[in-house]
Order: sequence, then C-alpha cells, then structure tokens
Amino acid sequence: MLAFRVREMSAQYEKEVPYFKTLVGLRAALAEEYMLYPHHCCVKASRKVTEMLGLQYGVQGVAGYYIQGMMPHAWNYDVQRELFIDLTLDQFYAGFPTVAIMPEDIFLLKIDDNIVDNFWLARLDERRGAR
Repeated sequence: MLAFRVREMSAQYEKEVPYFKTLVGLRAALAEEYMLYPHHCCVKASRKVTEMLGLQYGVQGVAGYYIQGMMPHAWNYDVQRELFIDLTLDQFYAGFPTVAIMPEDIFLLKIDDNIVDNFWLARLDERRGAR
C-alpha cells in the first residue's frame, strides 16, 4: 500500500534529518492555528518551514502537483539531502504520515514552475539546472 511505503520512508529519513523535532513542533503549532489543518494549508505550512529552516539547512519551498489526484500542492525541499518534506500530505489521505519525508524522485509529487510562481515559493532553478 502506498501510504505504508511513505510512512516507512519517512521513518527511515527522520533519523537523517537533524530538524525532525522542529518539523513535529511546527506541525502541532500549525494545527492549533488553523482549524482545517492540514486541509488547504499547504502554502502556509511550506512558507513557515522555509522561514524556520531555510537559512540554516537550505530548505526551500516548492510547489506543483499531488499526482494521485492531480491537485495543486506545495511542500518543501531539502537541497543538501535531496528530500521532499511535506507537513500536509495527509490532507489527501489520512494514512500518510503527518510529517512526510521522501526522496525527491517520489512519484507522488511533481514540481511545476508555473504553480511555484503562483504560490510565491522559492524556485529550484539552480538545483535543476545543475543536472
């Protein structure tokens, strides 16, 4: 099952991410602040993660699609570790982890620069141009 695989990946990567506890705390704070959280809060969550972790850890906000339903979505990217971080992935299916950490080649998420512009999140031009 897909949700089980994402939970397994997240559990594996949380040991490698030094700011995992910060993500858990931020997730709890966002849930307190927004009544519908995680629904319709992906941009807010991505911006907060970028504000808190961006300078210290090189974590950027990105946007694109949640492919299973082709829904517009925003999440974060750890440039150094090449990981996607998503504090709202469980809005699409409750079986996803509340703090999802996945490799950048995960087939669930697809970056789209047009949506990035609309969400006013950081672009990954430098990273993608190096490939």
